[in-house]
Amino acid sequence: MSTIKPKKKACKGIGKAKNFKGCGTVGYPYRHGLCHSCFIKFVQTPEGVSTLKYTFRVSKNKVKKKIKKDETAKKKEAKQKPYFEKQLQNEINKLARMVDVGEGCISCDHGHGGRPFTRKKDGGHFFSVGSTSPARYNLHNIYLQCTMCNSFLHANDKEYHERLIKKFGQEHFDNFVRPLKYHPTLKLTKVELQEAIKVARQIVREIKSGIDYSRGEINKKIGIYAK
Repeated sequence: MSTIKPKKKACKGIGKAKNFKGCGTVGYPYRHGLCHSCFIKFVQTPEGVSTLKYTFRVSKNKVKKKIKKDETAKKKEAKQKPYFEKQLQNEINKLARMVDVGEGCISCDHGHGGRPFTRKKDGGHFFSVGSTSPARYNLHNIYLQCTMCNSFLHANDKEYHERLIKKFGQEHFDNFVRPLKYHPTLKLTKVELQEAIKVARQIVREIKSGIDYSRGEINKKIGIYAK
């Protein structure tokens, strides 16, 4: 692919610098038709200072417009349903971690047996959001999990399954976890999502104040699931 090279020109002021006499050296102009050395001299003249101020003002206005555009985009995003879905998921995951405080990772040995939990703590879904999105907000589907298992080992699902049954029992798994795979599609409106976020945040505050909640109790208070 060929590229067109700029033509060499004699150093001579053009545009804003048309009244500034360049050195006449033939080469590739730096700015305003001037070589680099002459341009430096030009910006020290009254006309050059004025040109620089104008350039800075234009650049500053472009930055302001860019910031305003980004803020407008963020505000617009904040009004869309996916924004509230993400916010609710963040609060639900936080609640799962709070219910399991003091526990180790649900799918590996990290943090078990009195050992300190040193990895980043996630709210890991047993049925992934992608494969079973109707269960994404159900506390029976989310447990404390280390980032290694949750992100890098894709939930470490085999260990997750075995340890979930070992911890809560087969009956609990059959009654509260397995049915989530077949939960009907959620049809939450934006208003319903906003209300659920408020309730979830209130529960977070209550847990921090010392109130204990089970997963089923949290599900019922938020109101998306019956148990």
